[in-house]
Parts: sequence; C-alpha cells; structure tokens
Amino acid sequence: MKNKKSGFSLLELLLTIAVIAVIGAIGSGFYIQFSRGIELDETAKAIVADLKLARENALAGKNQMKWGIRFTNASQDYYELFSTPTVYGGVSSTIVSTTYLNSVISFDTPTSSTSLDVVFSKISGNTTSTSIVLRRDTLTKSINVATSGLIYQ
Repeated sequence: MKNKKSGFSLLELLLTIAVIAVIGAIGSGFYIQFSRGIELDETAKAIVADLKLARENALAGKNQMKWGIRFTNASQDYYELFSTPTVYGGVSSTIVSTTYLNSVISFDTPTSSTSLDVVFSKISGNTTSTSIVLRRDTLTKSINVATSGLIYQ
C-alpha cells in the first residue's frame, strides 16, 4: 500500500494567491477610475442644479434682478450664485452662496486665474452661450449653456 497524502502543495497555494492578487490589482484600478468618474459627475450635477436655480430665479424676476453664477479658477476653484441689476460685481450685486470644488476637481474652463460669468436675463432667462469644463486627473466633464438659457451636460 502507498501512503496517500491529501491537501494542497505549497506551489498550488502560492499560485492561487498570485492569481487572486493580480485580479485584485486589476479590479482596484477599475474601481478607482470608476469612483473618480462618479465624483466628477456629482460635482457637475451640483453645478447644473445651481445654474438651473439661477435661471429659474431670473425667469421669475426674483427681486427684479438678473441672476447668475461666477466660476473662478483660482488656487481653490469655486463658484458663486449671485443676483445683480447689471453685471457681477456691480454696486447692487448680491452674492447668495459660494461653493468650493473638492480639492481634486478643478476648472479647465475658465482657465487658470480667470473667471467666467453666466448671467441670465430677468424674465427671458437668456444668456451668452458658454461651456464650463471640469477636470479630475485625466477625466473631464463639460456643462454647456445655450443662449436660450438651456443647460445640458
């Protein structure tokens, strides 16, 4: 009679661990890229919601003012929701809220050290056609505003 040994050899165990490690490394790379994309999408959705709020306020003629958002590309990118009788920064302009972007997300448009204003006319909701581009590492997301005031991604 032969002695029959049962169980796994050290080589089989090492190969199994190596295969699991490779699959885990590939999977974690996909997960990281996926989560970055979600974070960028959520930031874009928040900006779209604020743009729509500014347009709705302008359409309603709230406070008899134009409404808009100023996007500022600075050391920490941010945007401000404001109301104004003419343009951003006028004497009667009021900043309603300021929102800072997550430190890993930045504006591509407007470019570095510049600002971009999207101002909706009262009652009509019209504005100047423009795009806001967000960046997270190699991923980008565009938000477009048409002259009619329609906002889309």
